[in-house]
Amino acid sequence: MTEAAGPGAGRELPALLSFTVEEVAEQLTLMDSNLFRAVQPFHCLGCVWSQRDKKEKQRVAPSVRATVAQFNAVTSCVITSLFEDLTLRVHQRAHLLEKWIGVAQHCRTLRNFSSLYAILSALQSNPVYRLKRTWAAVNRNARSSFHKLSEIFSEDNNHLNCREILLQVAQRTGSL
Repeated sequence: MTEAAGPGAGRELPALLSFTVEEVAEQLTLMDSNLFRAVQPFHCLGCVWSQRDKKEKQRVAPSVRATVAQFNAVTSCVITSLFEDLTLRVHQRAHLLEKWIGVAQHCRTLRNFSSLYAILSALQSNPVYRLKRTWAAVNRNARSSFHKLSEIFSEDNNHLNCREILLQVAQRTGSL
């Protein structure tokens, strides 16, 4: 993959596989942390946030918009990394899936639920889900981890698992 334009055009960008899962997760966490610290609480209010799509209100809730844009960028990055190289073989694509599952696991360890959910959303998206042979080539431990991580955001009981985990984290860190 090469950079499109700007300084250093034509320079090779580092491949995802050249970084450890810890490095990727830590960078995502750093970016998310900066965005979440900038969120203005009143931007989260329904009356403000519900106005976001109206043309004259495009500048409403910029801090929340930035977190949404980051979530979407992470999701897009995961999906793109799996499909941008059409020459990848099943085992190579499976290795990428394993890498993203590892990044998701480390995001969970770092309590970065935003990037964790973005990665899981990408891995559960229709194009990725339909990669049956690729998923079959993913090692059993990674698949098991993926399913356990997915349970965090299960819609059962109105996202009960997620709410319980966030409450436990908040109680441990004293942020309640």
